Amino acid sequence: KPQASAPATVTNEHGVFVLHFLQHAIGTETYDLKPSADGSGSTLDANFEYTDRGLKVANHASLEMRPDFTPRHFEIQGKSYRYFSVDASVTVDGNEAQARDGAETRQVQLPQAYFTVDGYAPISVQAMLMRYWLKHGKPAHVMALPAGTRAADITITPAGQDTVKAGAREVKLDRYTLAHVVWGRESVWLE
Repeated sequence: KPQASAPATVTNEHGVFVLHFLQHAIGTETYDLKPSADGSGSTLDANFEYTDRGLKVANHASLEMRPDFTPRHFEIQGKSYRYFSVDASVTVDGNEAQARDGAETRQVQLPQAYFTVDGYAPISVQAMLMRYWLKHGKPAHVMALPAGTRAADITITPAGQDTVKAGAREVKLDRYTLAHVVWGRESVWLE
C-alpha cells in the first residue's frame, strides 16, 4: 500500500509553453500547479491548443497528485493531434486504479512505479512525470496509465550533457530520453 506522505510543499506555479512547428509559433500550452484545496498534495490544470493547417487542436487535462507527485486522479479530453481525439481518466484507489480510455473501463493492478499520461500533450503533464521520476529515485520502468500494460512502460534513460546559452550565462543541462510516452523517443533536458 502507498505510504502516507509529508504535507504538500508545492506553491502556486504558472507556466506557458509556446508550441512551434517548422520554427513557427502555432499555439500555446498554459498550466497552473497549485496546492490541493485540502492540503494533501497538488493539482495541475493544463490547457493545450494549436492550429495545424487550419484545424484547431486543443485539449484540457487535470491531474491531482500526492506531495511526492504520485497521481491520484487524472482526466484529459480533447484532441492530441489533428485526427485523434482523447478522452481518458484514471482514479487511483490503494493498489488499484480504474482506468478509462474512451468507452472502455478496466481495473489495473498498480506496480510500485506508475504515472498518468496519455500522449505528448499536455507537456506540463510530462513535466510532472519527470518530477515524479526524480522524487521516486529514478525507477527503471514506470507504468503508463491509462495504457496500464507492462509492455507500454515508460523508460527514462540518461543520454549525456549539453551546455546552452541562457542570456549571458552558460547552463549545463542533463539530457534524457523518454520512451513509450509517444511513438519513438523524446528528448528532455533538466538543469
